Amino acid sequence: MTTESFKVPSENLGAFYDPAALGFETTDELSPLEGTIGQERAISALELGLDISEPGFNIFISGPPPGSGRNTAIRAYVDRIAADKPNPSDWGYVHNFDDPAQSIAIKLPCGMMRILLRDMEELVGTCRREIPRAFESDDYTHRVEDALKEVQAQTKTMTDELDQRAEEAGFALRPTQTGITPVPIADGQPIPAEQFAAMSKEEIDGMRERAEKLQHDVGHTTTELKRLGKVAVEQARDVDTEVVRFTLTPIVDELQTKYAEFPEVVEYLGRVEADMAERQEIFKPAEDAAPQPIPGFTDRANPDELFASYRVNDVVDNSACVGAPVVFEHSPTYYNLFGRIEYRAQAGTFNTDLAMIRFGSLHRANGGYLARPGTFWAAHFRGKPSRSERFGAASFRSRTSANSSAPCRPQHYGPSPSLSTYG
Repeated sequence: MTTESFKVPSENLGAFYDPAALGFETTDELSPLEGTIGQERAISALELGLDISEPGFNIFISGPPPGSGRNTAIRAYVDRIAADKPNPSDWGYVHNFDDPAQSIAIKLPCGMMRILLRDMEELVGTCRREIPRAFESDDYTHRVEDALKEVQAQTKTMTDELDQRAEEAGFALRPTQTGITPVPIADGQPIPAEQFAAMSKEEIDGMRERAEKLQHDVGHTTTELKRLGKVAVEQARDVDTEVVRFTLTPIVDELQTKYAEFPEVVEYLGRVEADMAERQEIFKPAEDAAPQPIPGFTDRANPDELFASYRVNDVVDNSACVGAPVVFEHSPTYYNLFGRIEYRAQAGTFNTDLAMIRFGSLHRANGGYLARPGTFWAAHFRGKPSRSERFGAASFRSRTSANSSAPCRPQHYGPSPSLSTYG
């Protein structure tokens, strides 16, 4: 047998098909292919696994190298199932007035976190616009004057009585750096040193005795004046509180009625009202020009920062979702999965607040499906390889719990429902 016998004629080197037998002119006339060609057992297992909604179940998928359509098939099946699931809740963070370092996570129905954020922005904007006007009005000035009339009258009466007792004792009261000091007088003028030196011992002793008694009265009166000063400050603050609440309370009451079904929001709005009423000074116009910031440092007097505790951080906003979310995380680093907290330079230090909390894939997939490459497990859990690692495969799957706690605190990291794929 020679090599000539193994030669193949050129007309047999390719398969030929008559285009007229295809039944269409161009592929634009064809419907897109749905599903996957072959892989019946794999598809059946995928459908079974995706139908399990209990926490702790995952799907592990292995297959040919990239380009086989594995991820496309998974995406198509998960999208189809997720579309029939309910939209998950929104998650957001609000200020914790008891412990500012521990922000409070609030859960609201889909789309309502964005509404709460807008409502709080409108509340703060209205207060920043209307309350300063009230503090600059003549009505406010008259109310403060009326509130302080009684205290001012008592203060004048006490100082007049003290001056009269001092005059009867032969002294005038002079303020010094150390307090009020009795100064001996004669004919309304301080006694010269020469006249004082010419006095007898009995006159000097009598004067010293009267001065000590008068000094005791001065101390008592000074204490009472300080008490009246505190009363005046409290009364002025009461007027300020009334001015703030006059604008603030109707808005908060309306919002509390709007969110009556959500106790956490109602409680938060109540704390906002109490905090604003306590911090009336943030609404008062600055009396002096703000100091110029030091070059290279952030200005601490930024007015917006005074209202940072009334912001809402809508970490997870599912208002655009149709069904449960489906998230493919191709770079499952710690920060990409669990989110991060950003910082800003301020006066030589790094500070943060709840508005700088950034979400991760677990937040976005909360109540839906999360897919991660199987190489993630190979890189992070080499001490205890999964079954997919031992076979050089990878893993994928399932629905994350919609009833988990705050999104930044996933309750089941190890066996939690998840989706992960190889390649």
